[in-house]
Amino acid sequence: MNKKKQWTTSLAAAALAGGLPFTAVAADEISHDSVLASTCFTCHGTTGGGANSMPSIVGWPEDTMVETLQAFRTGERRATIMDRHARGYTDDELRAIARFLAQLQQ
Repeated sequence: MNKKKQWTTSLAAAALAGGLPFTAVAADEISHDSVLASTCFTCHGTTGGGANSMPSIVGWPEDTMVETLQAFRTGERRATIMDRHARGYTDDELRAIARFLAQLQQ
């Protein structure tokens, strides 16, 4: 099995296990942006549409999501855990996450 096929197969397995919104991304279309955003689905539900008391994070305008994530990172926006998550990403990575989430539909 070539490396690309092996990588795609591994990511598809992760998606099936709940790590990626498999309904939104086909196994052969897994992108860097979707891999970064996959951590969001642990709390916000496997499709990003909100789980329990968590808000939906799909379909937000990209710029709005970036501003929100940056506000969490700087402490401008209060959070219980998002401030710590946001500090783990660069501006480019936050933009990639926002770009991916913006294209998803509930």
